[in-house]
Amino acid sequence: MKTLRKLFSGVLLAVCVSMLGIGGLFLNANTKTAHAIYTTDSTSYVKVGELYDEESGKMNSDNVDLLLKYITGDEDASVQTNLRATMEGLDNLSAAVTTSAEIRENVLSENVTTPKSSSQDVIVTLGGLDWQVVYLSKDNNGNDILTLWLSSSYQEAFLERSRIEGAFYGFLNGSLYSDWASNWRSHSTSVNYPSNMYGTSYIRAVTLNNGGTYATSTSASTTAEQSLDSAFARFTMEEAENSLTSFLVTPGDVSWQLLQSLPENNPSKSYLSPNDSLNDPTGVLEGDYYSTSFNYHSKEGYSAWANDYLWLPSMAETGYDSSNLGLWETSTTQRQNISSSTSGVGSVGSASGSAYPYSWLRSGYYNNAKYVISLHGSQRFDDISGSLAVRPALHLNLNSVALSATSGAEGTSNLALAHTAIENQTPTGEAVTPSPVIYFGDTQLVENQDYKITGYENNINEGVAKLTITAVEGSGYVGEKTFAFVIGEDLPDIANADIQYETQVEWAGSENTQDVVVSYNGTVLQEGVDYSMSISGTGTTANSYVSITIKGLVFFQNSQIVEYRITQRDFSKENRIEVSGLGSLV
Repeated sequence: MKTLRKLFSGVLLAVCVSMLGIGGLFLNANTKTAHAIYTTDSTSYVKVGELYDEESGKMNSDNVDLLLKYITGDEDASVQTNLRATMEGLDNLSAAVTTSAEIRENVLSENVTTPKSSSQDVIVTLGGLDWQVVYLSKDNNGNDILTLWLSSSYQEAFLERSRIEGAFYGFLNGSLYSDWASNWRSHSTSVNYPSNMYGTSYIRAVTLNNGGTYATSTSASTTAEQSLDSAFARFTMEEAENSLTSFLVTPGDVSWQLLQSLPENNPSKSYLSPNDSLNDPTGVLEGDYYSTSFNYHSKEGYSAWANDYLWLPSMAETGYDSSNLGLWETSTTQRQNISSSTSGVGSVGSASGSAYPYSWLRSGYYNNAKYVISLHGSQRFDDISGSLAVRPALHLNLNSVALSATSGAEGTSNLALAHTAIENQTPTGEAVTPSPVIYFGDTQLVENQDYKITGYENNINEGVAKLTITAVEGSGYVGEKTFAFVIGEDLPDIANADIQYETQVEWAGSENTQDVVVSYNGTVLQEGVDYSMSISGTGTTANSYVSITIKGLVFFQNSQIVEYRITQRDFSKENRIEVSGLGSLV
C-alpha cells in the first residue's frame, strides 16, 4: 500500500519503509541525507541574514540594505541613508529585468559585511529558510519583485519536522520530499485531470500548503485545507503567526509567468511543456506542443496556481545546463539540490528505492502525462508515482520590504518608495509625456493631490526617457522620485550608440588610454549606469591595437566594440637642439 499516514503505528511504518520497490514515500531513518550543496561551500555565494525581524514585526533594515547592495551592485545602496537613489536604481534594474547571471557579475568590496566577487550567487534568509536570488523584475502594478528559489530541499528549519507529515510527503534529516500526485497516475491527456497537470496536483495543494482542489483520478478530485502546522504556513497563510504573505506577489500578477515558452528560454528544446505558462502561449510565443492534447489551458483547475504565494518553478525559468540557462540564467550551483544521492529515500521506477537529489519542477513532460521534469544541476524526467525533493519559489515585493524596513523612521511617506509600471512608449517625433498610475504600497495616489509630474527628460527620440514626480505640499507625502521609461518597441541597443574616440593615440609609455564619450540619439550616456567599459590589448608598444568594449547596462542591451591604434611617437621635435652664433666661427 502506497499511503503512509501519521496514524500508522511505529511497527507498521518500519515494515512499510523497508518494502523498497512498492512505491510511495520511503524514508529510511538510518540514512543520512547529504546537506545542501551550499552548506559545505563557502565560495560560490554570499549570504544575507534573516530579513524579517519577528521581535519588531518588520524587516531588518541592515539586512535589507545588504541585500540591495548585492543585487544592484551599488555599495552606497541603503534605505536608511540613501533612500531615493537606492529605490530609483532598483526601479531601473527591475524595469529592465535583471537575471541571476547579471547579479552574479556584481563586485562589491566596500560597505558590505562580506565582499562579493563577480562569480558569486546571492542567498538570503527569509522566514527561517534560505533562498537563492534568481530574478529581479516588476509585477503588473510596478512593484519591484525579487524572485527567490529555495536554495535546497535541506533546511536547518526542517530538521525537527516529521518523516511523515502528510499522506504523500515528509522530511528526512532536514530535507523535504514529496510525491507529485495522490497515489495515482495515467498517461491519458483526454481527461478532466491529466496526472501531470500542476494546478490540480497534490504537491501544489498539500505539500506547498496552498490548499484547494487536487485530483485523485482522471475524473475525480478532493479539497485540501491549508494547515497552520505546515512548514510553509508563514508563506501561504495570512493568519499564520509572523505571516509573510503581505510581502509576496502571486504569479497571476507577473507578466512573464502569464506567458512563457520553454523553447524561447532554452534553445535546445523544441516543444512547449504543460504547466509552464498561465496563459496559452501558442500563436503568441515560439514553440508548440507535441500534440494539442498536451495543451491543458482549457482544463478545470489548470491555472489554480495563479493565486499561490508559493509555487514550483518551470524549466523555462530555471534552465538546465550551460547552454540552456532559462529565463533566470541560473548557475549550476543554483540548479543543484543536495550534494549526492542518498539511498533509502525514493520511489518506484527509475528511482527504485534510491533517493536522488533531483527536485520537482512544475513542467510536465512534453509527450507523456505520467512524467514531470525534475532538476539537479541538469534535467531529467520522473514518473509522478515517485517521491522527489521539493524546492518552491516565491516573488518578494521589494517595495513592501523597503516600506517595512523604514517604518517608524522619518521618510516613511517618502515618494522614493512609490512605484509604477510605464509601458514602452511609441515615438512620435514630439515630446512623449505619459501619466502613469502611481502607487504607494497598496494605495493608488492621485495626481495633483498627492503628487505632481514636475519634469520629463530625453523624451522625444527613441531611447531611455525620465519622468519625475514631486509630493504636493500638505498631501502627507514628501520627497521626489524619477522613473525611467523606454521610447521605442524594444530596449535600446548599445550597438547603435555613437562612440566618440580617437582612432589613433600616440604612444606615451605604459599608459596609452583616452577619454571616450558614448551617446544614444543625442543623449550622453553615463558609464556605470547605462554602460560598462572594458579595455583589452596592452597598447604598450607602437603599432599595437587596443579594443574598447562598451556593454549595455540596465535599459541598454548588447555591446559594441571599437578599436584604436597606438602610433609611434615623433621624437624629432622633442629632441631638436637650437644652436645660435655659429656664423662667428667661419
